[in-house]
Amino acid sequence: MRALVLVAALAWSLVACASPSGPSCADPAPLTGTFDPRVPDYFVVFHDGVDSAAETARLEQAYGFTASRVLTGALNGFTANLNDDLRDSLRCEPTVQYVSHDALVP
Repeated sequence: MRALVLVAALAWSLVACASPSGPSCADPAPLTGTFDPRVPDYFVVFHDGVDSAAETARLEQAYGFTASRVLTGALNGFTANLNDDLRDSLRCEPTVQYVSHDALVP
């Protein structure tokens, strides 16, 4: 019985160690800035040439979130309140150039 418990504990530790935190792709888009709880949203910025409205709608449908704003001016992308897993998944999308924490502007 002790051996079974030891084997189960060892197997669980291997599974826990095999579950990395952060993006699960080989080349994630950079994450910039520092989290500030007063402004918890993220800016998700697309590569040049990506249609912001269409790509934001596709990602909302695929991942089940709602963007706060779609950006079509100086930045091409969207803002949204994202949990860590969703943020990291979006960093693996080929259309995403970078993801940035929102920040207060003094």
